[in-house]
Order: sequence, then C-alpha cells, then structure tokens
Amino acid sequence: MSERTEASVRRKALHRAIANGDLEAMREAIHGLYVDEASPLLKGEVRRIETYAPIVEAAIVARIYAPGTLVSREMDLNLLHTHAKFGVPTQDYEAIVAQLDQLDETDASTIDWCVGTCLHERVKPFRHKNLFNGPPTDHA
Repeated sequence: MSERTEASVRRKALHRAIANGDLEAMREAIHGLYVDEASPLLKGEVRRIETYAPIVEAAIVARIYAPGTLVSREMDLNLLHTHAKFGVPTQDYEAIVAQLDQLDETDASTIDWCVGTCLHERVKPFRHKNLFNGPPTDHA
C-alpha cells in the first residue's frame, strides 16, 4: 500500500470513529496517525504543518457530528495542545478556532476552511463524508 493510500486509510479511521461517536476508537486512530512508527505521516521528511491537517479536520467533523460530546471536547483539546508542536503559528490556530466557533452545520461542507492560514487548501473535512449518514446526530 502506498504511503498516500495508507495515510488516507488512517485518516478515514479517525473520521469513522467520530462518525460513530467512539472516543476510544478516536484515540486509537490519532495514535495510528501520530504515534505509530508505521504511520506514513512519520516517514521520510515530516511536513509538520501538513501533518496537522487531520487533527483540524477531525475537530471540524466532531463539532458538526458530535457537538458537546467528549469526542468533540477532546478534539478541541488536541487542537489546542498540539498546534505549536506542528509549527502552526498561534494566530493561525486562533483563526481556525474562530472559524470553528462560527460553524453552522447547514453550510459546513461549503466552507473554504482555514482561509488566511497555513492550512488553507490542506484541510478537507468532508473527504470521507460517505461515513456520515444523514444529518448530525446527538451522540452521548
């Protein structure tokens, strides 16, 4: 499996965990992307800012499909505690969070995410939208 395909599979696992509202599976998927030595994100030259994009995508998806849940809160904390590690400037992080705070699920899939930040055109939270059946649900 190519590194690009493997990265996509791992990213999809993260989105699937959020779609299912499964906190433990979400944690495992993040571990698979960012900690597992076999992760394609950790092979070769690590492009730190690009590597942060899946966390931003997962936070967006969690805000839409699992608002107010542990899944969403944990993704928000992941954003907060990891942006500096990935070289995302504080002003870009704050702009991303401001965009998240203004989120309206009715137009979430048409938003040009992360405009004016280092992650613009890298964050595509609906690349796996087939995982999400219908409108957001209220996960426990």
